[in-house]
Amino acid sequence: MLDVSRLDRSFVRVDRAASRLTMGIVTAALIIGSSIVMTVKTESTWLGLPLFGLMGFLGAVICGIWLLISIVRSGRSD
Repeated sequence: MLDVSRLDRSFVRVDRAASRLTMGIVTAALIIGSSIVMTVKTESTWLGLPLFGLMGFLGAVICGIWLLISIVRSGRSD
């Protein structure tokens, strides 16, 4: 007979890893995209920096913090 309960736990771990990997890729894309947007001259600025680029960096910071919290809460750092 096949033990499916162990297989379910493996799927949960793979799903969690895929979710973290996706969030890491999205965070990296936000950083790169925001860096490109920061070079564009625009009317909407804050402290002399493009507002849209700053919002992208803020989103990347939030995603990064969420990812770190997720890793720490799981009890494993690898």
